[in-house]
Amino acid sequence: MSIQAMNWALGKETGSPSAKVVLLTLANYANQNGAAFPSHEQLAEETEQSTDTVARRLRELAKLGLIYQTYRYSSNANGGRRSNEYVVLHDDRARGYARDLGWEELSDGDEEQFVREAGEQAERAAEAETAYAANCGLTPDEVNPQIEGRLTRNGAGYSKEDSNLEPKPIPPLPPKGGMGERASRFDEFKKVWPFDLVDLVEPARRLFLRLCDEDQALAVKWAPSYVEACKAQTRKRMTAANWLRGKGWQAFNAKPDTAAVATVFIREGSPQWLAWERWHREAKDVRMPGGKLFAVDMKIGRGRYEKSEWPPPKPKDGDAA
Repeated sequence: MSIQAMNWALGKETGSPSAKVVLLTLANYANQNGAAFPSHEQLAEETEQSTDTVARRLRELAKLGLIYQTYRYSSNANGGRRSNEYVVLHDDRARGYARDLGWEELSDGDEEQFVREAGEQAERAAEAETAYAANCGLTPDEVNPQIEGRLTRNGAGYSKEDSNLEPKPIPPLPPKGGMGERASRFDEFKKVWPFDLVDLVEPARRLFLRLCDEDQALAVKWAPSYVEACKAQTRKRMTAANWLRGKGWQAFNAKPDTAAVATVFIREGSPQWLAWERWHREAKDVRMPGGKLFAVDMKIGRGRYEKSEWPPPKPKDGDAA
C-alpha cells in the first residue's frame, strides 16, 4: 500500500462516491510507480459494486486524469494480454511512468467539466436506485393499481387487450418518508460508526439505502452497542458493510433472554463451528445465506463469536434472532 497515494486519493474530487471508493482501492494496491494490477472482478468484490459499474468508474477516473489504464503483455512469442494495469497518477514518478506507457495529460478545463458531468450522472443514478429499492419488488400493477391491462411479453409496456383504459406512465415511488429522510438516517449511522481507510463509507451507504425503514432505524439504534462491545472485548470489528449485510443489529434487538453478547470465538470449520451452523440452520436464522454461517477474518483466525462454545439443544424458531 502507498500511504502517499491513499492520502492523495482522499483529497481528489471524483464526481461520485462510487468512483471515489474505486480510486481508493487502486491507491491501496499501488506500488512505488503508482501501478496496480487488480482485475475488474477483484475490484468489484472489494468495492461491492458490479463489474459493469467498476468498468464505468475506471473510465471516468481515466478521463479525469486520476489514473492511466493500460495492459501488461506476456514476453513470450504469443505476446498475449496478461492483465490490466492501472497507474494512480499521484506524483511525478507515477506520471513519468505513465507517460512512458503512453499517457497524455488532460487540461484543467477538461477535468473540471468531466467532474461536473460525472457528479450529475452519479446523482441521477443514486436517485433511480433508491426509488427502485423503495418499490420492494412490487409489480407495476401493485405499484399503480389504477392501471388496468397486462405487461407485454417483452416487458416494454402495457397491452390494451382486456383493458378499457389507456396506459399511463408509472412514476417511481419515493422511499417511505422521502429520500431526504433515508439519507438523514444514514447520516445518523455515520455519526455512530467509526469509519476509516479500510472500513469505507460508500459500500455501507449503498447497503443501508437498500434496507427497509424499520431495519434502518434498528441499525442506527444498535450500531453503538456493537462498536462498544467490540471495544470492551478487544476483538476486531466487522466493516459497516458486512455488519449491515449480516443484519448484525438482530443480535442486540433480540428478546431479553437471548440478547446476551457473544463472547466465545468459534473458528471456522471446527466441530464447534459445524454444531453452531447446524443450530442456526435449525433455528431458521435469516442471516445464513445459502445455509452457511458468516465468518470474519480476525487476528486470531477466521471465524465468528457466539454466546458459548457449544450451542444449546433444540433451537426454536426465532432463537437465532
